[in-house]
Amino acid sequence: MSCLVVVAAVASAAAAAGLSARFNADLHGSTTPFHADIVTKCFGSSHAATALTADWQAQLAKVRREIGSEYVRFHGLLDDDMSVVLPARRMPHADMTSAAQVSHDRVVGANVGKKNGTCVFQAGVDYHDPAGPVVTVGSKEECCAACYSTPTGLPQPCVVAVYAPGPGNSGGKCYLKLSSTQPLNNTGVTSCLTNRRGPRGFMYSWVNIFRVFDFLVSIGMKPVVELSFMPSLLATDPTLTGFWYNGGHSAPKDWDDWQDFMGALAQALVERYGLTEVESWYFEVWNEPNCGFYDTAPCCGPTCGNHTAYTELFVHTFKAIKAAVPSLRVGGPATAQLGWLDTFIEAATAQGAVPDFVTSHLYPTDPFVNHTRQGFAQAIAGAADTVAATAAKLKITRPPLLITEFNCGLGQNCADHQFAGSFVAHQAVNAQATAGQIPFESYWTFSDIFEEQGQQPSEFSQAFGAQSIHGVPKPVYRAMQLLLYFGMHFMSWSRLCGKDSNSRRLCDLFFFLFSPLNTDCVISFLCPLLRGEHFGG
Repeated sequence: MSCLVVVAAVASAAAAAGLSARFNADLHGSTTPFHADIVTKCFGSSHAATALTADWQAQLAKVRREIGSEYVRFHGLLDDDMSVVLPARRMPHADMTSAAQVSHDRVVGANVGKKNGTCVFQAGVDYHDPAGPVVTVGSKEECCAACYSTPTGLPQPCVVAVYAPGPGNSGGKCYLKLSSTQPLNNTGVTSCLTNRRGPRGFMYSWVNIFRVFDFLVSIGMKPVVELSFMPSLLATDPTLTGFWYNGGHSAPKDWDDWQDFMGALAQALVERYGLTEVESWYFEVWNEPNCGFYDTAPCCGPTCGNHTAYTELFVHTFKAIKAAVPSLRVGGPATAQLGWLDTFIEAATAQGAVPDFVTSHLYPTDPFVNHTRQGFAQAIAGAADTVAATAAKLKITRPPLLITEFNCGLGQNCADHQFAGSFVAHQAVNAQATAGQIPFESYWTFSDIFEEQGQQPSEFSQAFGAQSIHGVPKPVYRAMQLLLYFGMHFMSWSRLCGKDSNSRRLCDLFFFLFSPLNTDCVISFLCPLLRGEHFGG
């Protein structure tokens, strides 16, 4: 009965508007699964530092409650305004009575480097470096092991340890050193020289990253960990920045330092949140390297950017994370306009870094998209086919394709209007054809709390969000709620036909959805009109 009421109501509305309407639906027909969550599972966001604010957190918690989104993605996790890489400072000298008393310092971060290894023993040689802790050991071999396994309280690991035996060689002290550049003669001691590197002049602080991710975990959400942008202390050119918040777009000046950084981050996340949790996250390397955001002059498109430079970044990042925690998922290239998908998979695979997933972005206003009603969906389906064909050619497992940015369009002032709702509902229907290849398409963004060009002051400023800056839901937000409300099965449907005197096409009544919980069905009447200027007639 409820289905007939909705049909009648919509038909009456169409008639009042002077539009003809005819319905043909078999309400007893077979159904197929409908994955509405493809367009609701993940949202984009303003840069990471805004995730530390109470209003951002309140709006995301609302999205989680009312739409059920599982993931959120943002730029700038590694930016200077997140205080992740800081100038090194020396900690006070610590005299530990036992190695068991040394605890890991979560504020500064885990030591980086091999946890176990061999030492070159040098009798009568000491090293000038009083910064490291002191532990009690029974032999020079134990001192060597302590150098590899004992946290120093700094991001730099122990590089060399000096063993001073006790009376009668019954045990002694092991002095952990962070540098091997200043050897000293000292009879009666033995140095234990590792194969690690010395100090690098910077330290890590995971405090703000933990604050953001602690919140996400607390509300049952997960991050798409976009590994961007470049901390200034690691950058080849710290002046190469973009956006209002000056995210660094330079390549790293030292690949060993970058790999240490990535490995330390992966280890710190697993230590805090557990392996099972972090294995469910996605680690996406960078953002739009073909749109002026990495080591290149401004240019945006499938043929733009420095492909070779990005591949180098991806391979180093991939191998560093896999060396630290092999089971974590690492992917890219996070390109604009579906660029580089085949060439990225080929180049990364050739260097032993087969991506666990592939990512890219698309907006219906992008230049190469066929600007018809189905053009956007066709472009995404074509990208999924490209990924599948490339994987088959290389004889690797087909990686899933994640569309980590999309919305109703750039530069056409649609975000605050009903068109955004109709667009996302229309794409939800089209996405069913690629559900097995594309787990989700992430709407950019969940809120107008957004600072790429500075925070806009007005409540409705055509910013990208599904909510205004004070949390007022926009049509696209309500459309996503309706999509989830209608159920998880898809029935046969037909279009409403007709045009009014202004040649405006009545929007599809999109689909009949059959609820798995009862026998009622409803029609998703999510928009009044699709205007020709949006989809070409």
